[in-house]
Amino acid sequence: KYLPKKACAILEIGSGPGTLALWLSAQGHSVTCIEPASKPARLALERGLKVIQCRLQDFEDAGKYDAVLAISSLIHIPKNEIAAQIGKIASLLQPDGVVFMSFI
Repeated sequence: KYLPKKACAILEIGSGPGTLALWLSAQGHSVTCIEPASKPARLALERGLKVIQCRLQDFEDAGKYDAVLAISSLIHIPKNEIAAQIGKIASLLQPDGVVFMSFI
């Protein structure tokens, strides 16, 4: 609902095996996955997705994204680092970009 109708660049933080990223890609979006765990990262790669195996804290990208998704993945960030990492997420967005975060 909140994504632009046109194809857009999406960053998924903690993508797991890439289920959502695969669906978004099928909708025409360009998805970059960040997944620190080796097994899910490998599964996402096998599905043909662009995967960077690292933690958000170690992710470096000069690009800007139309959307950043973090679905129950920021729970793994220590509380004293959350503010800095949310700032990092904001810096990765296009000026009119959207963020979706969920927490458990």
